[in-house]
Amino acid sequence: MWNLRDILSILFKRKMMVIVFFLTVVIGTLVALKLSPPNYAATAKVLVKVGREDIYVPALPSAMLMRPMMSLIREEQLNSEVEIIGSEYMAELLIEELKPEGIYPSMFVKHPWYTPKGVMQTMIATYHAVDGFFAPFSANLEPRQRAMKRLLNKDMVIKGTGDSNVIDITIYNKVPQFAAKTANSLLDLYLSERGRIHAGSEGQVFEDQMQKNDIRLENAQAALQDFRRNNDLLDVVQERETLLQRVQEVRTIIIDLKGQASAANRLKKWEAELAELDVQFETLNTMELEYSRLVQDVDVLKRNRKIFLEKLEEQRINQALTQAQAGNVSVISRAVIPTTPTSPKLWMILIAILVVGSAGGVGLAFLSEFLDDTLETDRDVEKYLKVPVLGKIAA
Repeated sequence: MWNLRDILSILFKRKMMVIVFFLTVVIGTLVALKLSPPNYAATAKVLVKVGREDIYVPALPSAMLMRPMMSLIREEQLNSEVEIIGSEYMAELLIEELKPEGIYPSMFVKHPWYTPKGVMQTMIATYHAVDGFFAPFSANLEPRQRAMKRLLNKDMVIKGTGDSNVIDITIYNKVPQFAAKTANSLLDLYLSERGRIHAGSEGQVFEDQMQKNDIRLENAQAALQDFRRNNDLLDVVQERETLLQRVQEVRTIIIDLKGQASAANRLKKWEAELAELDVQFETLNTMELEYSRLVQDVDVLKRNRKIFLEKLEEQRINQALTQAQAGNVSVISRAVIPTTPTSPKLWMILIAILVVGSAGGVGLAFLSEFLDDTLETDRDVEKYLKVPVLGKIAA
């Protein structure tokens, strides 16, 4: 078992090994830092609150209109907005607007092969060449595809903030100006696109249905007019009242004439008219069913047209609000150019250098001592061979 004297002796004996290992760790870390430039994060914040996007009004006639239904589940709201912002569609729009070189300018810079970054580029190119040999479709990506992959997998982070209704839109980039520019561009695209995403295609559906309804209404009104013209009829109710009134008058006259013997011819005349009125009643009853159906068709189509007009007006209002970006999302703060990198953290690296360099050097010294079976001092002979040293022969 080693005591403190043995430990200090080993460290002094292997001091060059400890120093070389420590310097190797320091130099290697500095080279790695030089090859990996600092990464910056720019964050924009938005607030999600209750708005018109969370309200659903059933498409029912005004007389049957139910109360609007509202979704107030905060987690679902936040998750929905987070999924919209972080979707591939938004990333595609962002790359289309800024272009890959506008997000990752270093992607298109070719460094000389003898520089540290040139060496890194050569190593990455070699890796892609090997990857392309086995999986050519995933390795030979265009700049847009590479930018998309990098954004979605690493550099675009969308998440809610704790228990609040705030969403953080964070973009990581090696250049702080590009990080802020990309985050703000993504925020603007989200605000302009979310209205269209939430609105859907209901407006066009209502407009198409109203056009079809107008054609049906025109045909129904024409059919009703033809029915009235062909039957010389304006309104069944009015016609019935007119006939009833005439029947009452004829019956009154017949009752008066029945008591007069000299009025036989006149009585026959009025009885014939009464019979004719009865026939007209039967004809009117026969036509009433068809007439009611035609009138009902016209009334229903008119009510439908009123509903479609109300819905179209709602869609126009929603479209105006969307263009004005008035919804349930408000911008708390736009991204500003960051001044402090998120990685690497220098103080953590310094601590890691001290810990790894010192511990590794000491561990390597003890490992070398453990593997070294040579006897170099009198004390080694007495310790390991258990015999006293009687004399020395000079070399």
